[in-house]
Amino acid sequence: MAVWAPWRACLALLGTLCFAAICAATIPPPGSTRVANLGTKKVVARLGRASARFVLWTMGVVRIHVTDVPWDDGRDDGLIPWKPSQANEPSPCALWVSNHVSFVDVLVHMAMHFPSFVSREETGRTPLVGGIARAMDCVFVRREKDSMVGSDESGIVRGSEELARRAALRDRLVKDQASDVDVRVPPVVVFAEGTTSNGEQLLTFRTGAFLSNRWIRPVVLRYRPLWWASFSLAWESISALQHVVLMFSQGGYAVDVLRMPPCAPKPGTSMDPAAFSRAVRARMSASSGLPCVSATFADKRAYHAHLAIPSATHVKRD
Repeated sequence: MAVWAPWRACLALLGTLCFAAICAATIPPPGSTRVANLGTKKVVARLGRASARFVLWTMGVVRIHVTDVPWDDGRDDGLIPWKPSQANEPSPCALWVSNHVSFVDVLVHMAMHFPSFVSREETGRTPLVGGIARAMDCVFVRREKDSMVGSDESGIVRGSEELARRAALRDRLVKDQASDVDVRVPPVVVFAEGTTSNGEQLLTFRTGAFLSNRWIRPVVLRYRPLWWASFSLAWESISALQHVVLMFSQGGYAVDVLRMPPCAPKPGTSMDPAAFSRAVRARMSASSGLPCVSATFADKRAYHAHLAIPSATHVKRD
């Protein structure tokens, strides 16, 4: 399989370039007064899902198996599920919380429903990637230079305010029975762990996504090899270049996507963001079989610093 790696990488780059060109031609640049209409957004979303599928195929991820997990009424954790009042009613849930295993996760979510993501402000100005991020209507958050050492509280607040605004807008569109809610206000995917894991555990969640106490849809991704694949897709302790080379040298993979019903704290109950995040993580663990661990992003950075992997930790070494 290794002999095909350069060709597969070239195909993946070609697919990315083609979709980036489409985004650049149809999505207004930053600062423009022009607004993409609904028809254009529909076409871009459809092409985006197809492009993501193609790039995943070049990477060896050939199957996406989606399972809708039923709500467990036996758990008394202060959460209630959202239940549609009629068939095909769009969900008011504007926020999806997912575990994070690899950068491949972004493509998997794109291939399924072309959502938005929470991203750094600099991403919107990055060549190639910036146009795609704007086409996905990503939430851009400014991060200070020292935010890798401590938490950037102002960035968290700004991001949470934008998420709350979108959630309110989506809720209003659902009540008004507007068409194409997912195109007008696509759900925002948040990787609450704040970093990638080894795919066999759920790290401690950050609480920024849970500040508004609105509907959240938990999603768990699990990768498994199909044929001629001995390499884990989890990007955890090697450089990005090593990970990409090894990934394109492997055979086929499948990803199991476990989607739980949207949930929120019960009306009239007082649940702080930390308790909300723990309750959601516990349900994700029970549905997927992945154990919850107390490790955090800071623990991972310390581990990588011990292994001397600056490319994976973004920490400068003297």
